[in-house]
Amino acid sequence: MPKVLLFLILLITLGLGANPITHAYIQQIWFNEDGELIVQFGRHAAYLAYFEMEVMLSDGTNSVPLTLTETNPQNYPIEYNLTEIAPQLTFNPESGYFKMSRPYILEEIRWGFGPLCQVSPLVGSQTYYQYMLFEYTEWGDTIVHYLWAKSTSAAEVQDYECQTYSPLYLSLRNQQNEPLVGFRMHLDGFNWPHAISDENGIINTGVRCRRTNLIIYAPEGAEELYSQSFWAEPGENYTYNAIINYTGNDDPTAPMAEVKLSLKPSVIRAGKTMQVDCSEALGHSATLYLFDIKEATGALSLCWEHAIAYRESTGRHLFPAFAAR
Repeated sequence: MPKVLLFLILLITLGLGANPITHAYIQQIWFNEDGELIVQFGRHAAYLAYFEMEVMLSDGTNSVPLTLTETNPQNYPIEYNLTEIAPQLTFNPESGYFKMSRPYILEEIRWGFGPLCQVSPLVGSQTYYQYMLFEYTEWGDTIVHYLWAKSTSAAEVQDYECQTYSPLYLSLRNQQNEPLVGFRMHLDGFNWPHAISDENGIINTGVRCRRTNLIIYAPEGAEELYSQSFWAEPGENYTYNAIINYTGNDDPTAPMAEVKLSLKPSVIRAGKTMQVDCSEALGHSATLYLFDIKEATGALSLCWEHAIAYRESTGRHLFPAFAAR
């Protein structure tokens, strides 16, 4: 009976039920003053303890099993010094890898400045904490990403969350020094925008303290217009002024460039030739129809893709005229 009651409390506390989301179990890790790695499990780890699930801890070379014993989530977080309980594992504060795993569970982190690292080395009292980011697909599915970032101290991390952010200021303008309004900023390849530029072309937001790659897109565009990568650090501000070569041609409110068409001569007889010139503002293929002014019938279509190719090869715009029927 007590175990059944404890199981019900566990379900309520952890929010487990129909279609549960698999939560992260490790809350944060850090190195103490002696360079020993400390691993802190959050309240969701009570689930592992209740079902006596053994997990494997690894430094990328060696692995050590661990079974948690505390089944009451209210007694978490719980900390383990891996130097004491797993001396076979070796960790370097400047660069390293740590993994906790079991079937269908994988929590891993790489630190340093390498291309696969999520976070830079810790400084002072900083820690690495784990958080979840949710993405929602157009079909209504939920994708959960387990990510790592840096906190200023272990006390800043509560219940898998932390308020340590790096302020980010981004100014977006075109080559005419006009603000780019409504442009989307995406972080680290995720589908949903993290922020959108205001009426002054400004994005003023905060980012988690981790390796960050920001990408700017037009309001309805899919083409990458600007990107910036940096290591966001606690207590640091980041300011970028982006000048983007964007004319807003896909903006229905933007004025269209004037297109000029020149026909020499404008009226011709059958068997004669006509020179056709079009300004480069057209920018794409078009079709020119020539009509018989007597019968108001037409039968000749000229594609501007071929016209441009002809001009480049001969230096002239020369087309056979339509022979009236």
